[in-house]
Amino acid sequence: MEWTKMIDQTIPAVHGTDPIWKVSEFMKAAQLNELPVLSDQHFIGMIHAKDLLMIDSNQSIDKYIDKKCVIIDDSQEFYRLPLSPQVLPVVKDGIYCGSIRNEKLCQHIQNQLNQLLQDKDLFCVDGEDFILHKNKTFEQEIMLSNNKVIGIGKAGLSNKSKSKQHFKNSKEKSKIIACSQEMKEIFSLVKHVASSSSTVLLLGESGVGKEVIAKMLHENSFRVKKDSFMKVNCGAIPQNLLESELFGYEQGAFTGAKTGGKIGVFELVDNGTLFLDEIGELPLDMQVKLLRVLQDQEIRRVGGTQTIKVNVRIIAATNRNLEKMVENGTFRADLYYRLNIVPFRIPPLRERKNDIIPLLRHFIAQFNEKYQYTKHLSKEAENQLLLYHYPGNVRELSNIVERLVLTCREDVIERYHLPSHLSKCRKMGEISKIPQDDLKGDLDIFKHYWENPADGVNMFNRLEKRALIKALRKYGSVRKTGKAIGVPHTLVLNKMKQFGINAREIL
Repeated sequence: MEWTKMIDQTIPAVHGTDPIWKVSEFMKAAQLNELPVLSDQHFIGMIHAKDLLMIDSNQSIDKYIDKKCVIIDDSQEFYRLPLSPQVLPVVKDGIYCGSIRNEKLCQHIQNQLNQLLQDKDLFCVDGEDFILHKNKTFEQEIMLSNNKVIGIGKAGLSNKSKSKQHFKNSKEKSKIIACSQEMKEIFSLVKHVASSSSTVLLLGESGVGKEVIAKMLHENSFRVKKDSFMKVNCGAIPQNLLESELFGYEQGAFTGAKTGGKIGVFELVDNGTLFLDEIGELPLDMQVKLLRVLQDQEIRRVGGTQTIKVNVRIIAATNRNLEKMVENGTFRADLYYRLNIVPFRIPPLRERKNDIIPLLRHFIAQFNEKYQYTKHLSKEAENQLLLYHYPGNVRELSNIVERLVLTCREDVIERYHLPSHLSKCRKMGEISKIPQDDLKGDLDIFKHYWENPADGVNMFNRLEKRALIKALRKYGSVRKTGKAIGVPHTLVLNKMKQFGINAREIL
């Protein structure tokens, strides 16, 4: 097969009895995070750099061999290709034949996929979304790590399959709930650019779902694999530790450095996706070093002299105005332009009201399942929640629903169960709909008390009593009054007793 030409004989193999220090030297020289392990010429597994940290360098590696590592057999088909290693060993009848570098194999698969897209007859999808194709070898090649791939065919597709307009990873873990046109346009662009390696900049207020979009970009790319997505909050790590966390450090680089050094985030997520949240909090000195990674795709550990090549896709996010920060000199212009290749502005929840009801119902179902309840929102409660502006966006909406599910003792969450800052929200222009007589009467009350000093009498009590009497007259009962003004009926009774309100005053 064509892929057999990609076998690389220069990748070193180590022996199960080799000491850790020797294997580490081989890894550094080859710039790889894992190597095949042999016993004589027989392949017995893989050894990973992360498994050798904090271990005596004189020990042998035989206890740390990953014997479950999937291999490529030199036959007519592939077997569940794992995308986490940088190299994939090729074995025939148990004998090691060499290794294939991951990036070459992925490029080979992409080339075959592009070729198929130009053919008249592509592949169709069965009822369970599995690929059906006459080329069974390619079918197995494309089902990376058991991820089912869905595609369009130009002939022989069912009606169900024709609605699928793109390739996507069917094992998406990020659940997106959105109905608004604004978010649909964002999802369309996400799936269009996900397969590239371009840097993406996610802009939007806190809580709009930037991390969810970042995971969606990763899960629809060819970088998707186990443990290949990592998030770093640039504002949460102390400045003096940020460099060593991102780039790692060598043994003895500073006081307190671990024996043997430490691998940084960039090496751990090699061939994957790194999500840099709160990128606007990155110190200026670290901005220079991040710029070098974006330009040259290489890092240098703290205290080290050797550059290490990495292949990491950067997705950055911030709720700050980076353009103003550039103008103020707090963010480097060259880094901003490097990050701003594919910008996404995620609108706040108040600008996409169509998403609120689907999100409400999703969170109600989620927390019902979590806490073993069967609660739901009344129509009046849903309509009231639509009026709120949600400064905390989707995160705040989720917290509100969780609070309601936990604190409401009834199965139906009504409008009066909502927190006071939500139950008092009104539509713009609603004040103008108040009858002019009522409005004039209220203004006359304030005017009266303003022009006639209270002489020590509590004006607020007078106003509260007057308002309560008007509410009781309007709604006719204590319970209906309490429900209308968003307080328990027992509070209405207590206030009536406090102010000495009797039935004669209400009539």
